[in-house]
Amino acid sequence: SKDTQIGLVGVAGAMYKSSIPSSWSCINPEYLACNYIQHFKDKTKQPITVKYNTQKTDNEVVTVDGLFMCINRFVNQNMQFDEESIKGFHGYDFDLSLQTIKQNKKIIATNRILIEHFSDGHFNKDWYDTHESLHKKCKEILPLKSIHINFFNKISLDYSCFYSGLNNVKKSTNTQLINFIINHFSLHFIWYFFYKRLFFSKYSIN
Repeated sequence: SKDTQIGLVGVAGAMYKSSIPSSWSCINPEYLACNYIQHFKDKTKQPITVKYNTQKTDNEVVTVDGLFMCINRFVNQNMQFDEESIKGFHGYDFDLSLQTIKQNKKIIATNRILIEHFSDGHFNKDWYDTHESLHKKCKEILPLKSIHINFFNKISLDYSCFYSGLNNVKKSTNTQLINFIINHFSLHFIWYFFYKRLFFSKYSIN
């Protein structure tokens, strides 16, 4: 209520969103802001607390996950659910995040709220089809970032997004796979691939 520029609040989000159709969470955790408890369908797995960049109470991000979204009512009045691009369960959070930014409002990921999340989430053809459509619709404003990112780190982030998108488009059609590679592959990824293998410690996040 004190900051009228805030249009959307979530509990998990990313400070960078590539123009490459990919998961928001596939990037280096340095650029994520999350605070929630994740449960698993496999009951042999214990719930885990997902925490990134919680030193600050609130972090400005460019997209949030749909596990929790609180939208300013005035911002919401100018939003419209995209029934043409979003046919199933996926993508609504990304679309509402982009609609918030198009209204020149900020998005915040807060750790003031602790939520238990019971959905594992999954990537399939529907997921990729929806995100490909949404990325095409908003290509004029992508990529997005809420903090300064230098050229080398941007290559690193885009490399992670390309790898994530490639794994997801494999679940779609061969035509989409070929188009994805043609449209999103960068020569920068070649030298970065070898640099990453030689000097970077590995991390994994879904």
